[in-house]
Amino acid sequence: MKLRKSVLALMAISSSVAFAGTMGEVKTCTDVDCQMPWFVQFGTGASWANNANLTYDRTVPLLFNHTNTLNGYNSGLGTVPLYMAGIGYTVSPLLKLDAGYAFRGIYKYNHHVNTVNSGASNPLPDNTRYFDLTSNSLMFSGTLFAKGLANTGLGNMLVHDMFGCGTVQPFVGGGVGVSYNTLSNSHTIFDGSLTASSSMNDATIASFAWQLNTGLNWQITERLGFDIGYRYFNAGRFNSNDYLTSRTSGTTNNPITTPYKTPWIGALSANELFFTARVAF
Repeated sequence: MKLRKSVLALMAISSSVAFAGTMGEVKTCTDVDCQMPWFVQFGTGASWANNANLTYDRTVPLLFNHTNTLNGYNSGLGTVPLYMAGIGYTVSPLLKLDAGYAFRGIYKYNHHVNTVNSGASNPLPDNTRYFDLTSNSLMFSGTLFAKGLANTGLGNMLVHDMFGCGTVQPFVGGGVGVSYNTLSNSHTIFDGSLTASSSMNDATIASFAWQLNTGLNWQITERLGFDIGYRYFNAGRFNSNDYLTSRTSGTTNNPITTPYKTPWIGALSANELFFTARVAF
C-alpha cells in the first residue's frame, strides 16, 4: 500500500513538472520589473543648442579669409525638435540598460560678420554666414531608479504613491555612443547681395557622444510608465567639407571649385527636455 502511494505521488509530481514545462519558464523573481524585464520606449522633446565653439584656419582664402572681425564667428544654433526610440532591459529595480536612437531637427547657423578689412590682401564687405547642422545619435545608456533603494530611509523618501495610480520616483543616468553630424547648406551672402558668393559641399563625420540625464518616472502599471526629464547632450565635433565653390574668384555662371584646408571646426552640445513612454514585455 505504501509503495502504491509513493508511486502515485511520483507520478503526480512528474505530471506537474511536465505541465509546467509546457507553460514556459517558471520565474522566481517576485518583483514586477523582473517578471517583464524587456521594454521598448518612445519619446519626444526639444533640444536647445549651445554656442558652436567655431574655430577656423585663418590662412584659408576666399570664403573665410577675414583675419579680423568685430563680432567673431561664434554663434548659437537655435532650438530643434527631438524624437527618440529604443529598447532596453531591466537588470534590477535599481538599474535599467537601453540602446536608443535619437533624431534631432536641423540646427540653423545664421551669423552676420562685421569685417575689419584694413590691410587685408583681398578685402571683402560685411556678410552673413549660413549653414545647417543635423545630429543623429545612437546611444547606450544606464539609468538608476529610486525604487531600487526600497526599504531604506532614502528610498522611502523618494518613492511616492500616486493615490492608487502607480508610483512616482526620481531617476539619474548617463550614456555614451556615436553621433553622426552633418554640416550642409553652407554659404555666404555679402551685404547688399541676394545670391550666395560662395558655398561648401556637405560633410558628415561620426563623433564620440555622451549624455547625462535626470528626471521623474511615473510607473502607472506593471507594463506602462512615463519619464519626463532634462538631458545634457554632447554630440562631439563637426566640420565642413574640403571643397569650396566661389564666385569671388570666378563668375556668376562659371564659379570656381577649389580644395582648401578645412576652415570650420565646431562642437555641438545642447540642453534638452524630453518626455518618454515605456512599455514592458
